[in-house]
Amino acid sequence: MTNIWVVNDEYVSIAGLLGPHIGLVSKGFDISNFNSEYLTIDQVRTKAEEYFKAVKKYPDTSHTKKVIEALPNDMASLIDQISDSLKTKTYNEKYEKNFIDWLENRYENFEYYENSFEIETAINKTAAKSIYLNEQCLREHFELDNDAQITNDLYIEYTNEQFRVENEEDRHCTICIFNSITFRTEQSNIVLGFTLNTFSNPGDLPILTWDKFYLNDGDIWLHVHNDPEWITNFDQLSNEEILALWK
Repeated sequence: MTNIWVVNDEYVSIAGLLGPHIGLVSKGFDISNFNSEYLTIDQVRTKAEEYFKAVKKYPDTSHTKKVIEALPNDMASLIDQISDSLKTKTYNEKYEKNFIDWLENRYENFEYYENSFEIETAINKTAAKSIYLNEQCLREHFELDNDAQITNDLYIEYTNEQFRVENEEDRHCTICIFNSITFRTEQSNIVLGFTLNTFSNPGDLPILTWDKFYLNDGDIWLHVHNDPEWITNFDQLSNEEILALWK
């Protein structure tokens, strides 16, 4: 069960100073399915000081979220319909095409992710298995014969090394960054998710892939963590979690 912080009885975020804001209890956010820790703003400041002592910097609050409010009447009406469908769990992805067509005609792709912050970063499991998390690549890495036994220690060492290279050396073959744009009308406030993948020619802009609409960034975070296609916290996996990737 996901841990969340409830601050001053209304502000809710994924637990942790870097967790995404996921809504206000006072606006009907349902917290019954979460482990809730209730904090005052002073307690949050105390946690920020503890964070500073550990990493020698304060949580980064310099990024700004892209918010679009000046919508034509027909697009504002569409956002309201989508918001209602999300709340009533009748959402249909047919809503997306007309809106995204309008959005892409209004903005250049790079404008979507200028100054955006990361909701989550994850590795695509299918892509990783195709590119490097497979026995052929492992055998080549360790120069093993085809009939040589692969031990658990080798699986673990190889996987940790591949994820380290992927994360630290800017290889980025399989990493996706999850972001969103907020759309506001007089009645609604929802987000459109998208991913950025930098697996392209050096110097190219990241590849943007549209996701779908969500009520808030917390729903995107939960979707990624609940989807077995994505490997989250890939730099902190236990040995058991690593071995499970090879089954």
